[in-house]
Amino acid sequence: VPRTLQVRVRLPLLTVSVVSVVSLVAVSGVLAATTLDPAQLSLRRGDLRGVGWVPSASNGYRTADQAAQGAPPGTAARLAKAGFVRGYDASWGAKAALVGSTAYVFRTSAGAREAFKVYRDTTPPGTRRIRFKPVGDASLAYRSTRAPRFTGIVWRNGRVLSIILTGGLADNAIDELVRIQAARV
Repeated sequence: VPRTLQVRVRLPLLTVSVVSVVSLVAVSGVLAATTLDPAQLSLRRGDLRGVGWVPSASNGYRTADQAAQGAPPGTAARLAKAGFVRGYDASWGAKAALVGSTAYVFRTSAGAREAFKVYRDTTPPGTRRIRFKPVGDASLAYRSTRAPRFTGIVWRNGRVLSIILTGGLADNAIDELVRIQAARV
C-alpha cells in the first residue's frame, strides 16, 4: 500500500477517534449534571437519634415551583434561571421536635451560588441571623424570635444547596445533622 494512502486512511480514523472522545466527555458531563440524586444527599431516618420520629407524608422530590412554595414572589423563576435540576425534601416529627432536610441540585456551581443568594437576601419573617459553624462553600443560619422556635441552616457546596430546619433540638444536635448531610455532597 502506498504511504500516501496509509496517511490518508489514518487521518480520518484519528479525526473520528478524537471526535468520539470529545463527544463522550461532553455527554458524560451532561449525565453527571443530571444524575446527582438529591434524595441521596439529604438526611435519612437512620441519621436521627432517638425513637418516635414519624416521617412527613409530603416527603419527596421537588420541582423549582414546589421548592419556592411559601417563598417571596419570583423565587421559582430565580431558581429556574439558576439552573435548578431537582430537589428533595424530607421531614420528621417526634414529640416536641422536628427536623427538615432539603437538597437542591443545580446544573452548575454558579447556579447554586445564585440560588444561595435567594436565601442570603431574604431572612424569613420572625427570624434573626445567628452565628453557627460554617459549612460548605458558603452558609448562613437563622433562628425564630417567637414561638414556635426553630433554627434554619442553609449552605452551598458545589452545585448543591442544602437546608436543615429544626425545632426543639439543641445546637450540638443540629450541628451533628448538618455535618452528616454536608458529608454526602
